[in-house]
Amino acid sequence: MRLRRILPLAVAAVLFLVALLGSIAGTALWRVQTLLERPDLSPADIVGPVDIALPLVVIVTVLCFGLIAVGGWYAISFFRSTLDTLLRTTRQMRDGDMDVDVEIHRQDELGDLARNLREMSDALKRRTVSRSYLDDVLDSMAEMLFVVDDSNRIDHVNRAAVERLGFSPSDLKGRFLDDLLIGDDPLPSPDDTVFRRTGSVTQIERQIQTEDGDNLPVLVSRSLLRGSPANAPDIVCVAQDISARKRAEEQLRNSLREKEVLLREIHHRVKNNLQVIASLLHVQSKKVEDEDAKRLFEESQDRIRSMAFIHERLYQSEDLSQVNFSAYLDRLTEHLYRSHGVALRDVTCKLESEDAILAVDRAIPAGLIVNELVSNALEHAFPDDHGGTITVAFTTDDDTGCLRISDNGVGLENPEEVYRDQTLGIRLVKGLVRQLRGEMDIDGEQGLTYTITFPLTDEEPATV
Repeated sequence: MRLRRILPLAVAAVLFLVALLGSIAGTALWRVQTLLERPDLSPADIVGPVDIALPLVVIVTVLCFGLIAVGGWYAISFFRSTLDTLLRTTRQMRDGDMDVDVEIHRQDELGDLARNLREMSDALKRRTVSRSYLDDVLDSMAEMLFVVDDSNRIDHVNRAAVERLGFSPSDLKGRFLDDLLIGDDPLPSPDDTVFRRTGSVTQIERQIQTEDGDNLPVLVSRSLLRGSPANAPDIVCVAQDISARKRAEEQLRNSLREKEVLLREIHHRVKNNLQVIASLLHVQSKKVEDEDAKRLFEESQDRIRSMAFIHERLYQSEDLSQVNFSAYLDRLTEHLYRSHGVALRDVTCKLESEDAILAVDRAIPAGLIVNELVSNALEHAFPDDHGGTITVAFTTDDDTGCLRISDNGVGLENPEEVYRDQTLGIRLVKGLVRQLRGEMDIDGEQGLTYTITFPLTDEEPATV
């Protein structure tokens, strides 16, 4: 630019010198012609002081213009070199190269500008990270990383994504991330207001296609890059390969299914074995003539069958550790009703139980308690074929269960005698109540009512 400004001045100076030299040459020719035409004149008559001084003026002028041209060329070259250095430095900084050293030792404005650029370069080197360093950091990640724009078009991928998917970086760049991901629920749109405000979303399970056509299970999360340049891709998607976890989960499910089958078989066999024992006792009781001994055999059969019913419910249910206690009570009271021949008497068994689920370690002792107390009521509460009602009720309140067995039979004059009763059935009931860590209350105002309360928490029951 500065050469264009100086060029007209140089051209004007050259034209001036040419005109001046032409004038001097024309004057000299005129003097020579005059001397040739008039021999009587001497050179001193023709040449005046001005003619002598004019060449000297020309020589001085030429020297001055020469010095000015050389000085101007040197100044322009030095100024241009400084500007080229500054321009080259700014281009390096623009391209991300902060390792620049501006070697300009001047005390003017250009020197100040050079020093400011050097200080700015040092500050940027301290505060910024090179692109290659960032690429190395991203490539060291085990998770697949995709940088996408507002339209979910991939702009950058790390090494893990290339190696896991089998595509080259050029194959992935420019593709839509949604085309690779497989899932029922689409990822939140980049324009989603909540996503733009919070900058992140909940992780979502998806499958991602590989170059071989396989589907790789991944856990995808998205986050927003804060402070990214305008119009630059600012959404980071991280896909974590969860194939190993899925395989482990499948192995665990298979193992659980195998254990469930095994436990069902165990409960089934226990139930069958208990039934066999009860049948053996029944066969043995047929050979016993003593009525008291025969009654003991029958009571033992009922106790065994009450436990067998628990195992029957277990192998028939989905949960092998818990029992639907209401269904179990219905099955148990029905069996006791038939085994004691209640159908031939006017005695009704009434069940009032909410739909409750009990753990096995609580259902078995509670079922044995019901077996003992209902059997006791069927045998003693209604003498001489008197009719009546036996009620079995079970309710829950928070973490406490309440089991109530009552009858409207003859009752007892002193219900407290039950606590001192040393018969096998009552001793068994008291032991089972202790096992449940519960309490038993007896009321004899109208018939006889047993109320047993016990915790339903996971606290391990006591042993009898």
